[in-house]
Amino acid sequence: MRRNGFTILELLIAIAILGILVGLVAETAAGAYWMARKRRMAAIEQSLQTAIETYNLRNGKWPGVLENYAKTASDKPYYVLSDDQADSIFGQLLRESCRKGANPYLDPQSMFVARKSIAFDSWKRKGGMDFNVAMRQKIPVSQLTVGYPTFGKAHFHRFTIIYKPRTDMVQVTHCCQKCCVTSDTEAGMCVEEKGAGIQSKCPNWCHDY
Repeated sequence: MRRNGFTILELLIAIAILGILVGLVAETAAGAYWMARKRRMAAIEQSLQTAIETYNLRNGKWPGVLENYAKTASDKPYYVLSDDQADSIFGQLLRESCRKGANPYLDPQSMFVARKSIAFDSWKRKGGMDFNVAMRQKIPVSQLTVGYPTFGKAHFHRFTIIYKPRTDMVQVTHCCQKCCVTSDTEAGMCVEEKGAGIQSKCPNWCHDY
């Protein structure tokens, strides 16, 4: 005799299979999402470093406080700039690149920005946006600084600038100040990249990258 419908066992098996498939799709989508964020972070990081180096080549000096460090004789292997110092330099490069008829140091359209007035003492910092969005909101370029997105779409994270006086070189890194190691040859490397379990040490969550 022909049976109508499914048994409860068959329905439970079907639901379990669907759940597994949904989980696999979600995991794949999440992985693609984070990879896209990593690629953008790396692209902005490289753009900022190139912009600082280009400024030095064109003007014969480093932008902002970097030039002060370059002129100061020191045995220190490197200096890690404060957030405010880095903001000032990134803001300067952004402003000069936006001037009409300027030979830009970076492409403003590719930048992720936030107002300098945002409070950064909490990892729950929101207010980041694409440069084009900031322009549509008519936020003055002078009020913006550059970073990269973390977590949600609007979460903003700063880059760190490291100056190495022995080689007169600059490094832009996504690692926060508290995660930069103290070795001359490894300045800028995140603690997690050295296998030191950064999750309990980094208040800025840069280990997600």
